[in-house]
Amino acid sequence: MSSRTPRVLWIDDDPSFFDWMKVVAEMLGPGWQFVFACGGEMGLRLLCKEGPFDLVVTDFMMPEVNGADVLHAIRSGRTNTGSCGTRPDVPVIVCTILESGAVLEKFDAHLQRPFAWETLADQLERVIAGKSEVGDS
Repeated sequence: MSSRTPRVLWIDDDPSFFDWMKVVAEMLGPGWQFVFACGGEMGLRLLCKEGPFDLVVTDFMMPEVNGADVLHAIRSGRTNTGSCGTRPDVPVIVCTILESGAVLEKFDAHLQRPFAWETLADQLERVIAGKSEVGDS
């Protein structure tokens, strides 16, 4: 991983999940910066307002703007606020209770809930490392 701090946008519609994620962020150490968005709509706003991000992690099943909507907005470069320079190549990890499905295969990685923080840390590091390898070639 590069010496630069990876910026991660975490989108979930359950605010209680962010308390757990703050603990996980502390366990991961100072090498990670997390921005939390409560729901897909807020996530897309933050993507434009506070981006760029090195990684987006999104819940799949959310009301109004779900994980598939978030992925589509990122890949198309168009969010609910219009075109905002979103990088379409940013890796997106989906978190869901679903085990599989064609729509999940469109994401860069999949975390099945519930998951241990060690599994999360491993997945984040793998996706960031894979992104770095692509950028270095």
